[in-house]
Amino acid sequence: MRTAVVQPDGTWSVPFIPPLFPSNEYDFSATQTVGTETSEPAFLSFSLYFPPRILSPVDEYVFPLSEAPVEVAGFAAQGSIIRAVLDGVPQTAEATPNADGVFQLRFDTAVGPGDHEVSVTEEQEGGISSPVAHTFTVEAGPASAALPDAGSDGGIPRLPDTGVEASPLGLLLVGLGGVVMAVAGWSRRARNRQLTHAI
Repeated sequence: MRTAVVQPDGTWSVPFIPPLFPSNEYDFSATQTVGTETSEPAFLSFSLYFPPRILSPVDEYVFPLSEAPVEVAGFAAQGSIIRAVLDGVPQTAEATPNADGVFQLRFDTAVGPGDHEVSVTEEQEGGISSPVAHTFTVEAGPASAALPDAGSDGGIPRLPDTGVEASPLGLLLVGLGGVVMAVAGWSRRARNRQLTHAI
């Protein structure tokens, strides 16, 4: 039982000792005493719960395209309903934490390259927590593979747009940063006027 003096502006407060922990069953009552008169008690019932916690995707993490997240996962109160918003778009799926409090919610669509934000809310008995958000980045995809094209110089296979000779086992990987040669037990020769260099 705690007591407090009403301030001139009509407000009062009492601390909860010990501090409250998440629960759906808190009941609070208060009475007011003036002189020898005490009012009837006023009652209030309320719930208290922590907002959900996102474990994946990790906040501010950079993913390669091949590892782009397909879901959001984390911890929340058992029996709650988890909803997610990806890049401002509410996701149709809902999740309920398991016995360990772990939830997983799969995204409606694949996540492409660029910056993204995912947020989740937790609903319990009609009460909805504030959103908890993580941001993450997905990098552009890996190089795409293409076979060398055959040049007109005696039918010698040549790499596209280079004129460089390549064996039939050669692959050309065209990426954002330039041209990458995939080596798998083969060689190439680059002709520079009168000189031939073996690489």
